[in-house]
Amino acid sequence: MNLTPSQQQAIDHRGCNLLLSASAGSGKTEVLARRVLALIADPQHPCPVERLLVVTFTRAAAAELRVRIGRMLREAAATTSDAHMRDHLRRQEILVDSADIGTIDAWCARIVRAHAAEIGVDPAFVMLSEEDAWLLRRHVLDELFTWIYSAADPLAQAAREWLKRTTRPDDKFLRRHVEKLNQFRENLVEVDAWLARQRDLHAAGPDELRARACVTLTAALAQECAFQHQQLTALLAGAARELSTVLQPYHESLADWNARLTQEPQEAALLAVLDEIDAFKLRKPRGLPPDAAALCTDIQTRWLKRRLQACWSRDEAVRLLDTAPAAAALVTTLLDLEQRFHTRLSEIKRSQATYEFGDVLRMALDLLAPPAATGPRTPSAIAQRLQQRYEHVLVDEYQDTSPVQVEILRLVTRPQPGRSNRFMVGDIKQSIYGFRQAEPRLFSELLQDFAADRQEGIVQYLSDNFRSHPAIVAALNRLFAMLFDPALGGTAFAPDERLRAGRDEIPNPSLDANPRVELHIIEQPAGRSAGQNEAEDSEDNNAVPLERMEREALLAADRIHGLLRDGVQVPERGPDGRLSLRPLRLADIVILLRSAKQNAAVVARILRQAGIACITSGRDALLDVPEVMDVRNVLALLANRRQELPLAAYLRSPMVGLSLPELLQIRAAAPHADFCDAVATFCTGKPRDQAGAALQAKLRAAMAQLDRWAITAREQELPELLRQIYNDTAWLLFAQALPGGEHRVALLRALERFAIDFARRGQHGVAEFDAYLEDLATAELDPGVPVAAGENVVRIMTIHAAKGLEFPVVFLLNTGSRFNLSRTNEPLQCDASTGLGLTFFDYPARLKVTSARHPIAARHGRTREIEEELRLLYVATTRAREQLIICGHAKPDAWDTACTQFAAAGGPPPLPTRLGATSLLDWVMMAAAAAGLHERSGNTCAALEVTLHQPQEENGRGSLPPSAPPEPLRAPAQLAPSVGAAWLEHSRLLLEAPIDRTLADLPAVLSVSAVKQLAARGPDWRAGGPDSAHTVRDFIPRLSLPKCLQASGEIDGRELGTACHKFLQFADFAALASESAIRQEIDRLVRSARISAEQAALLPVDDLAWFGATPLGRQLALRAAAAAREVPFVYACRLTASANAEATIIRGVIDCLLETAAGLVILDYKTDRVPDDAALQERINTYTLQLQLYAQAAAQIFARPVTRAVLVFIRQRYLADVTVAPPPLAQLLNAATLA
Repeated sequence: MNLTPSQQQAIDHRGCNLLLSASAGSGKTEVLARRVLALIADPQHPCPVERLLVVTFTRAAAAELRVRIGRMLREAAATTSDAHMRDHLRRQEILVDSADIGTIDAWCARIVRAHAAEIGVDPAFVMLSEEDAWLLRRHVLDELFTWIYSAADPLAQAAREWLKRTTRPDDKFLRRHVEKLNQFRENLVEVDAWLARQRDLHAAGPDELRARACVTLTAALAQECAFQHQQLTALLAGAARELSTVLQPYHESLADWNARLTQEPQEAALLAVLDEIDAFKLRKPRGLPPDAAALCTDIQTRWLKRRLQACWSRDEAVRLLDTAPAAAALVTTLLDLEQRFHTRLSEIKRSQATYEFGDVLRMALDLLAPPAATGPRTPSAIAQRLQQRYEHVLVDEYQDTSPVQVEILRLVTRPQPGRSNRFMVGDIKQSIYGFRQAEPRLFSELLQDFAADRQEGIVQYLSDNFRSHPAIVAALNRLFAMLFDPALGGTAFAPDERLRAGRDEIPNPSLDANPRVELHIIEQPAGRSAGQNEAEDSEDNNAVPLERMEREALLAADRIHGLLRDGVQVPERGPDGRLSLRPLRLADIVILLRSAKQNAAVVARILRQAGIACITSGRDALLDVPEVMDVRNVLALLANRRQELPLAAYLRSPMVGLSLPELLQIRAAAPHADFCDAVATFCTGKPRDQAGAALQAKLRAAMAQLDRWAITAREQELPELLRQIYNDTAWLLFAQALPGGEHRVALLRALERFAIDFARRGQHGVAEFDAYLEDLATAELDPGVPVAAGENVVRIMTIHAAKGLEFPVVFLLNTGSRFNLSRTNEPLQCDASTGLGLTFFDYPARLKVTSARHPIAARHGRTREIEEELRLLYVATTRAREQLIICGHAKPDAWDTACTQFAAAGGPPPLPTRLGATSLLDWVMMAAAAAGLHERSGNTCAALEVTLHQPQEENGRGSLPPSAPPEPLRAPAQLAPSVGAAWLEHSRLLLEAPIDRTLADLPAVLSVSAVKQLAARGPDWRAGGPDSAHTVRDFIPRLSLPKCLQASGEIDGRELGTACHKFLQFADFAALASESAIRQEIDRLVRSARISAEQAALLPVDDLAWFGATPLGRQLALRAAAAAREVPFVYACRLTASANAEATIIRGVIDCLLETAAGLVILDYKTDRVPDDAALQERINTYTLQLQLYAQAAAQIFARPVTRAVLVFIRQRYLADVTVAPPPLAQLLNAATLA
């Protein structure tokens, strides 16, 4: 690898601290390794490897670095001509394995072991795993609360009084508070001082506590007013006069509020300002330009309403002041409980010689510098010896270090001017481990200190990107220049920090002609909330409702098929070092998710249904994949054989291999008994035929296998039981043979490893082990199973898991999902600077008790979470080498709104607007619009291709199988004889009463298309039985043929229909006047990404011009403002004659609804092409029911009569008026019954 000048400069630097800000893909690991080599092989001052301290973030990174340094030393020794240097390098290669190269946790453990006697710990202590530490904390919490419920101690009594006043009769909330506060200790350098300060803040009389709360609230509100005033001042500096006139009153009010709060930090001033904030309104006159109007709306919504009026109200402030004494008492109780918990937890750890990583870091810190009464810690004699020992201290991933780790590294760094020796490499834009106590603020503070000479050191930037294609690099630079800010992400994204394309390139015709970054926006229908199931109405499909994640997975599957079908190629460097193109493989593709919980399983299922092999990683992969679930079902049966679902799952699994009809045959052996009894009856009964005898033999073998495993479970340890299950079923071989086999086997081995750890602690029960696995699932602990390499499968992983990796093609899904800010809504907030905040609902008093610091700490926490979300977006997008595809759901017209508001701004969106984003997609849209990424420049393609999708388009491609029929009801258990005879008789009548299936036969929700299609099929639709309507082929996504395989001139009817509907949804009706006007309108819609170029090519321009020339078309052009397009509706309709019948929900979308003086006119566009008039009349009859339902729903919803309903056959050039009378009840009932 040829080094760039900036890389070589970083390697050669000596004499003072160096902070190397290395952007994504800049080769920082190579620079770190080469710097180590340069220090060891320095001809003037060679540094032995044992005098280096190299700190990495993970053990895997440390192992990789050792191997790389060893290889470099070996190669350098082989090429040098200096015999003395050759011997030195060979000796250092031997010593690499024993050098201090590893995680800071491992290094601190060695320091503590070396000085164990000085702090009174056993040098042979054991590090607790994350799982074991979690279980130990549960045990100590149980001890604490047993004491609370039984002791007469005043603290226990105070805790009991607290628990009595909760809304729920449990203690979970207080357990969480104690554990959260205890874990927060790991964030603090000076724990005792911080805790003492919290006690002092909450130890005073009621009047003093109220006054302190007032000061806290006043300072926070003044800070917010000053922030908004500063941002608005910068915004108005270049604003047009009419915009300045509108915003000036708000600008002046912010300055006035800030001045009064700063000068008069008293309760009266605070409440007066809050009254004015609540009453303030931003007057927006008519006639403002669209961008100015959009900006005013944004300021009114995100600045004034969300950041001020929603967060600050007089009533809330008065409540915070009134409850300050009660909140202080609760905080004091919590501090005392946590101290007792911490003391007991420390005693147990010390007695068992087992510690967590946080404990070891704390012990190492106290060894290097005992706590000081005031000021910073002073290095101890141990620290000073380490300073002399280490010539150089090198730290990787510095942006992910915690405050405690930074302090430890400071104490072992030489402080003398000219001799400081710390080399730190990292990238604040990639700090995404806040949940592991990482504090990116320390990185930015050190950068500022070096730049201002407050500390000795220099800052250097590595910006050459050797990973991504130049087009991706350019697009990401423009995107993140619109987003990052020192107050959002911790960096201004200055030119030095932006990526520079540095990799070698060769022409790639398969990708070069199109944008390398794609943005797919699926428009969420109005009135639907995030994550809500939706049943879309499609003209030609009756699809099962799809969730947002399913639709995005379907889109990804379709796009993956398209990439493979179109012959996309990616560059690869061969053994000779030359670049060449090769076909894209599934292993080149990754799907990244912000959260894998539930989402990863959904994506994997959709991809596999589409015939795409894939694997997932993380906790969900271990506990939810079928192979592990099958083993867990066996364990559940060994603990309790009479569990119906695990038994059915075991028989259905590949371990036994029974089919669904065979399970039903077994169930029929004892239809009124438990399924377990049905299995026993079938095993002992007499078979009816040869097939029954074969099934009986198979079932007996399966149950005998369970008996053998039960004997092993009683006689052997858990790991041996798992190995026998694996061996008897050839389970590992079976998993290996499946797509992603290596990864599946790794998951099964991880399950075995958990069993070994479980047995090592002296626990043996199968039931206890299964409960232990459930606890792990609840705790969401990552089992650390690596993703298998070398397999041709798509990988599905979280953004966190992808850090440090790269892939030719990256899909980033679920970007429209709202940020998970639940931690900022928790009743206990811990903040190193703000302090401790607590809120509690006192149920008997019907009063919410909240400390003044709680909402402030929550807002600080929200800002930190928002900043980390932006850095996650940066990490995710910079994983891509050749293609980046972003997908998410957004509100209708969200993209148009972003373009209107930000496209003409000429710079980044206002900072409060960026801070007010609610999803990754919000940021992508506002930044792409502000940077003009979607706009073409001359003959070059746009940097980003925006494609808008209607949810209806996914129907048909993504139909999902209907839900499985319910399990038969179990027979009631035998009741005790003491129960009254009358009660028994009444219960018997209820249980034996026949089931009324009237409502069960009627669906809860139907789409209009479903009613239309089912009515057309007639009453014989189910003649073949309940399962004859669909086959597996019905649920395989329908994919378009490659362009090269499509017949010349052949037009897909579905694609044509979609193109026409989208055009008529977004087109200006006045443009239908002529073919030339229609073509101009098509060009405009393509440029604005409302329709694609492929859809534009399908549009029948002459047929559309015919429609525009009809009287109805001319009426639409004249009354376009009165026409609503793509109108979704939900309408309750009774489908039975009974007055007490429940309503069925009818859902649909009306293509066009025109309001006239006489009433409503409904238009429904059709692109059918029929051969003759008879066929046309048949189609009209088919669609009549659909339009009658539209008319009935529209009349009820809008309280206006429907005077006309028209079927517009565009390609047939025919307008068909339909009778608007309500459809016959019998026809609706027939269709509903068929459903």
